[in-house]
Amino acid sequence: MGTDAGSPVFKIYECPSASLSLEVSTDDRHTMIADYISIAGVVNDFAGVTGATENETTVGNAAMNGVLYYHSRTNFAHVTDGSSNTMAVSEVGAWLKNNSGSKVDYRSTQYGFNMGTTGTNNNKTALPNSTDSRCFNTTSLRYPINQIEPYTSDCATDGVCANYGNNAPLRSNHPGGVSALFVDGSVHFLPSTIDLLTFGKLGVRNDGLVVSLP
Repeated sequence: MGTDAGSPVFKIYECPSASLSLEVSTDDRHTMIADYISIAGVVNDFAGVTGATENETTVGNAAMNGVLYYHSRTNFAHVTDGSSNTMAVSEVGAWLKNNSGSKVDYRSTQYGFNMGTTGTNNNKTALPNSTDSRCFNTTSLRYPINQIEPYTSDCATDGVCANYGNNAPLRSNHPGGVSALFVDGSVHFLPSTIDLLTFGKLGVRNDGLVVSLP
């Protein structure tokens, strides 16, 4: 995409309730920054999830037990928990706060909606041990819904930072929760008060655990 692409804004990637005013990336391509994010899965030891397949990187852990993780080619047969029990996409259209209490926009502000990630020597599973292990526009769940603060800006510590870490928390300006798109195409509102074990199960495609949606 060149610099003459006209800085397109696709309404389908824009949440009407989002409070973030920045619409295009800071690089010279000026691609749109989405208010939505794909769910890569859940990192090990969060929300009762154990035995997760993930890469531990310098910019946060990158899970591979969800539907839309980096370099994924997931099909319905891989979603053994059922398409109605597994999240695919949710929201990141609200401010976060750093440990000084200042508002920060920790979406993919540098590169926009079409940035992905790299591999190591064309290896689609391993990630490089560097900032190139950032998995843009996906998140590996590590925090409760609407955990707005505090984040240190240190990717290695939080997996949440200005130039995109791997653990962006789901958040929105909807009162009390976020909307999530499931693999079967349905949309559900997930409250911030959701039981963390249930939340974790919804982020994993193949843990064999039954989920009752709130």
